[in-house]
Amino acid sequence: MTTYTTITNAEIDQDSPITQPLLTALRDNPVAITEGSAGAPKIQAAALDTFIARVNAGSPTITNLDTQASIMCAGGVVNGTLTVELSDDNGSTWATAETIVNLTTSGDESATLNISINFLTGAYAASGAGGERTGTFGGGDLVVNFNIYGGTGTVTTPTGTVNAIRFGGTGSFGLNVYGG
Repeated sequence: MTTYTTITNAEIDQDSPITQPLLTALRDNPVAITEGSAGAPKIQAAALDTFIARVNAGSPTITNLDTQASIMCAGGVVNGTLTVELSDDNGSTWATAETIVNLTTSGDESATLNISINFLTGAYAASGAGGERTGTFGGGDLVVNFNIYGGTGTVTTPTGTVNAIRFGGTGSFGLNVYGG
């Protein structure tokens, strides 16, 4: 890992000479920042510009994803299924829909979700936690909590490069989608 060197104001004022240690720091510090070296400033999420879009049941499609090899989603689903379809022609046609989450019992269920989908292989992983309102107890809701651990599978991929994704199913959902 590259060492980060703090450059003081005294080293770069108008009367200071250009030295070999200063030039080395100017060369190495950007690399040290990207590597997360000790003492280096941390890159903020906003600088990475990985946010793609927010999707929900009313607006479930994202197109023009040509530069993405994978996506990460964070959000939730309520009462029903969450499906995913991929396209290689910006949504003119879709590969087979795959169910990623299935919350279909007689109670009111909701879950927070983290989902990753690899566009090259179709592999996905889902995890999260939620609760099912099964009735009332003592004037309040009776809730059974549950966790989703290691939900994995494969989404059907089209033959070309994936450039669109559509979420659907029977549940209500909201997801923030990030690219990678």
